[in-house]
Amino acid sequence: YNGNVRPLCKIIKRWKHECSVDLKSFIIEILVADFFRNYAWGNYDYYWYDFYVRDCLKFFKSRVNGWVAIPGTGEIVQLGDKWASKVDTAIAIAETACNYERDDLDILAGMEWQKIFGPRIPIHVL
Repeated sequence: YNGNVRPLCKIIKRWKHECSVDLKSFIIEILVADFFRNYAWGNYDYYWYDFYVRDCLKFFKSRVNGWVAIPGTGEIVQLGDKWASKVDTAIAIAETACNYERDDLDILAGMEWQKIFGPRIPIHVL
């Protein structure tokens, strides 16, 4: 997927850390890979990461109370719903940030992204 899985995993893990999301890192990696399998725009470059983040979070929302199969073992892991409200909040913020970016309001967009990813993310990155 044009090298996008690993960087998006790191971004989503930043959300996990910053917002205390109850998902294991390996589960995030599996979900991000699953996201790209059916994502029509997954082969674009880093310019599109704002949309990748927004759409990946929406994909995560669709997996609340779902499950994942661990590659190699076939073990089924239930995802539960403890993190559902956090993904809902992140989606709303990401949508606002994407709208700001569409309107060339990069500083406001950056301030929104920091609500998800914390101050370690520079305002102008996504």
